[in-house]
Amino acid sequence: MEDNPRLHWHEDSNFSRIVKWILLDLEIEHQDVFYTWQELNAPEFKSINPLGLVPVWEFAPQQMLTDSIRIVSHLLHRENWLSSEDGALFRICDVNLALGVGLLYQGHRLEKSISRGESGPKAAQGDTQTLQRFANWNRERGRALFLEGWKHAFENSNLHALKTTPGLIALYVHTSLAVFYDDFLAQHLEKETQNLVQYFSQIQSFNKMQAALKARPITWKLLGQKN
Repeated sequence: MEDNPRLHWHEDSNFSRIVKWILLDLEIEHQDVFYTWQELNAPEFKSINPLGLVPVWEFAPQQMLTDSIRIVSHLLHRENWLSSEDGALFRICDVNLALGVGLLYQGHRLEKSISRGESGPKAAQGDTQTLQRFANWNRERGRALFLEGWKHAFENSNLHALKTTPGLIALYVHTSLAVFYDDFLAQHLEKETQNLVQYFSQIQSFNKMQAALKARPITWKLLGQKN
């Protein structure tokens, strides 16, 4: 129906995937509005969110929420959610894990640029070495932040009791992206990620999320996502 709420999102945005998955888990009818990365910087989208960030939840015509925590709180209709165990887990993911993933992405992007020679054919060897140091710093700092958040999440949350909650979904999505960008984390967290995959493979909303992404030109897959 045309009066359904609308989710403005990009399929490779980790925060977008979290909100999309929660919508599917809560069985909230909505319309998808997809954007490319370039379109997020266009005036049309900036009129929706001047920061140029997704997701944006348009819960009524021209009424928007642009922060993932505010969106999830709105969807759950629970004023005390942020002070709950699951809300605490979501905040850990929103800060520690998200910052770690962001740095891992920067390290990955820098290394890709170096391997393609994008520092320029006339660049001095010292320039390439400087870029590599930046890439290494981003990776090392990203790993440290991510592992710190991961440890904090497991020490302060009874994950087995949370079932499919926003916090656990956020943990799954951020972990999927972290191990995509970093082979060290993929190996270091192999046992834990296998346990997450085994648990979520039994969840109906995970299958719905796979189906939602299958038709899209995604760059990275969720843990356990089939081709």
